Amino acid sequence: MIDVTDEILLQKFKIGKKIKGQAEKFMKSIIVGLIVVVCVIGSAGGTYLFVDQTKQNEIKNLTSQIDNLNDINEDKQEFDRLIIKALRTEGIGWLNNGWARAYKDEAALFYKGGDYDWGGLYYNFAYDYYDYVADNFKDAKSLFNQALKYATNDKTLEITQKYIELMNITTDFANVEADICDDFRLACYYFNMSDFENGNNKVIDANNHIEQRNAMLDTYDNAFEEIDALLESSWTE
Repeated sequence: MIDVTDEILLQKFKIGKKIKGQAEKFMKSIIVGLIVVVCVIGSAGGTYLFVDQTKQNEIKNLTSQIDNLNDINEDKQEFDRLIIKALRTEGIGWLNNGWARAYKDEAALFYKGGDYDWGGLYYNFAYDYYDYVADNFKDAKSLFNQALKYATNDKTLEITQKYIELMNITTDFANVEADICDDFRLACYYFNMSDFENGNNKVIDANNHIEQRNAMLDTYDNAFEEIDALLESSWTE
């Protein structure tokens, strides 16, 4: 016969055992759930890392492309700056060339009229200006040379090279013109001193330099035509 106290203990034991069983099932479900969650999080994390790495690679590629574009843009800006400066310097050369030619023409009138004082003075002015012209074109050539390394395409490179060739030719041309003016300046000096022998010798020197200049005319004209053709083709492309 079971005592009431034992019955109560037995009931408590059964209840406790039942609760324990339920608790174990509950814990198992929690553990399984946690494992699933961890797996999901792990999978999501792996996917995130993969996507993140892909995005980083895309960003690096875009950054590299932007850097290249920036380099090209900086080169173009530097090229434009140097070309503008070179053309401005060349323009000053042509302005001085105009003054040189004007003084030379005026000097020739005095020389032909036998006014060797004024003729010599104006030939001296012309000589000085042709000297300025040669310096201007040499400076322009230096700037065109600097611009070469910043040329952004073959066309601008070719045009810049042609301008360098032109500056070489125009510098030589200006130097020969200066020599002509100097020869006539000295001829005026000698004629004014009645030293006709030395005066005539300087006229011979002047004529030799004139022949030298005339031999350069075709090269001089062709250089301009080549640049004009390149510039025209650039506008039509």
